[in-house]
Amino acid sequence: MRREAAVTTGLDQTLAASKLKLEEKANEAVDHIKGVVVRMSAVAALAVAAAIFALLALLTWLGALYARLEPAYGVFQALNIVGGVLAVIALVLISAAMIVGRARTSSRRH
Repeated sequence: MRREAAVTTGLDQTLAASKLKLEEKANEAVDHIKGVVVRMSAVAALAVAAAIFALLALLTWLGALYARLEPAYGVFQALNIVGGVLAVIALVLISAAMIVGRARTSSRRH
């Protein structure tokens, strides 16, 4: 009888120790995931801020380009040139998006 109680107590202790180790590993995983989420949130916020400032810089450059071209070519020609620059930028961005989209779909197939 004592032997059975000792075996049962030993199994209980082993089970409790395993449960404790499992809880520690789960807590470590949760802490790691929280850290990754915080870092990714910071990166996303900085990327959004950088995109906003890049857009402001582009708008400033386009305004300066128009101001430079308007006296030499007139209002409509200067607007056409600025619009052409915007169209080229849009085409480059669309092409880049299509290339990235194709790369993602082809990598999912393999």
